[in-house]
Amino acid sequence: MTTAPGASSGAISIGLLWHSVNSGNLGVGALTVGNIALARRAAAMAGLTPRFHVLGFVDPGVPHYVCGDDIDSLAITHPRQMLPGGAYWRTLQDLDCVLDIGAGDSFADIYSNKRFAYMWLSKVVATARGLPLALSPQTIGPFTRQPQTMLAAATLRRAAFIMARDPLSFDVARTMAPRTTVIQTVDVAFALPFERRQ
Repeated sequence: MTTAPGASSGAISIGLLWHSVNSGNLGVGALTVGNIALARRAAAMAGLTPRFHVLGFVDPGVPHYVCGDDIDSLAITHPRQMLPGGAYWRTLQDLDCVLDIGAGDSFADIYSNKRFAYMWLSKVVATARGLPLALSPQTIGPFTRQPQTMLAAATLRRAAFIMARDPLSFDVARTMAPRTTVIQTVDVAFALPFERRQ
């Protein structure tokens, strides 16, 4: 792996895969805001200044409610974007790492084959480009069909580490990727900023 783009400047460029800047599902929006808050805190502890690149589905016509001077976004709308030369492929070259939250619960085979393909291919491309891929706290699985189970297991084994937000997901990840570091933690929505009131 080459030297990370921001490694020498005190900056870090973080890809937030399958987060959203405007999801009509406010739960996904909460995950995005919570994970950004946690990543900011971790970067500050490491003495780094983060810049975030939100990579995922975008709801057409819905205003962006996750925004800031250090946040930009790429709408993933077609698998071609993930191929060499595509927009997703090009964006990865400027990142130091990828935090993949899988839209909370979408890394599973209970949704459409198309959705699984997006989730799987985006992870494969990130690791193929030499980026550390961390699965942020999320539901993982279930996986009950082939080739989805085989493909998911291979992807989990390539992750830098995996965070599961419930015991079932923890067990799935540990079984499918026994040599990968798997941590059970709470949902990132608990990190949502708030104002304490009387």
